[in-house]
Amino acid sequence: MKKAIVALSAIFLAAGLVSTGVAQSSSDEEGSSVNVSISQEVSVDLTPNSLEFIGNSPGTFNDTSNRDYQGVEVENVGSQNITNIWMDSTFPNQRPFGTGQASEYDAGNFIQIRPVAGVEGVVEPYDGGDSSDPQSGFHYLNRKEFNETNDLSYFTDLNNEGTGEWRYGRFREGDEEFFWAIEIDDSGNDDANLCDVDGDAQMRVGWNSKKEGVRGSTDFTDSSQYVSYDIASEAGDYGRVDDVDLRTDHGNKTYSVLTWCGDGTSPSKSNQTFTVRTRNNVDAGDHSDSTFPQQSGMSTTASATPYQLMNSSNSNQEYKELQPGEHFTVQTAISIPEGVAQGEVTAGTLTLKVNNQ
Repeated sequence: MKKAIVALSAIFLAAGLVSTGVAQSSSDEEGSSVNVSISQEVSVDLTPNSLEFIGNSPGTFNDTSNRDYQGVEVENVGSQNITNIWMDSTFPNQRPFGTGQASEYDAGNFIQIRPVAGVEGVVEPYDGGDSSDPQSGFHYLNRKEFNETNDLSYFTDLNNEGTGEWRYGRFREGDEEFFWAIEIDDSGNDDANLCDVDGDAQMRVGWNSKKEGVRGSTDFTDSSQYVSYDIASEAGDYGRVDDVDLRTDHGNKTYSVLTWCGDGTSPSKSNQTFTVRTRNNVDAGDHSDSTFPQQSGMSTTASATPYQLMNSSNSNQEYKELQPGEHFTVQTAISIPEGVAQGEVTAGTLTLKVNNQ
């Protein structure tokens, strides 16, 4: 019993001290300044870092990858505003059609994009309008096409026209094909740009597409069946044609086209003419590797193609800058031409390029 009483006494004594004593502070506070300085850095994130499109048939369109990704997210993860954005994709160096090998094709040559509004005023709106067509507003990033090596019996021979040799190929859009033809300089001048005959180079593009059961525009001696474009001189042996309009079943597809016809010095390239359609890539490249030449004269505004995915430099206030932490979506898809061999296509790369100027 003593122990119990002592314990109670202790409790009563403590209560008495609290009630009669002066209250003491039981906390304190002291400050220390925090200063942070962020260095200048231009950095961008592209997510996801892998897109796979499995089990596609020739002549089809697919806007959903195997993980149900319908696009990529572009995010400014640096500390500076981004003023210019380009996108490009890989393509084959040699003619893949007719090889019978899927590995000769490049998956980057199939990729199409359609930017959507994520940050108001940052990127061009897609030009699909109110169309319910899922392909509307999608465009190839870089679509490389080679000339035909074997004559097509239904294509009208052009070699009786003009002073040079004509080569022709196809602009492929899924299950549609628009023929193009370029007159080649055969003067024997090794320094000549073979795309430029007597300084008056032209490219003819068919009005109507060839489809299964439909021949389309194939008579390029009949001016009602084609549109003629002047080829502007570019670096090296390249030419350029702006605002080439293809009237597809899924809406008009407008591109700038680079033409390459060789310089006459390499026999291995004597019959390898190619074109590259592009829309959102105006970056410089190394044409010795069959990529893009210097294109400093190409337009950067939405009034002509190609133009940047985003351009808000001081000379062009059409779009606002992409602030650190902001992001927007670019929808992705693939359009598989007809005549692609079965199997696994060589992996390609979708590249995002940004700067602050």
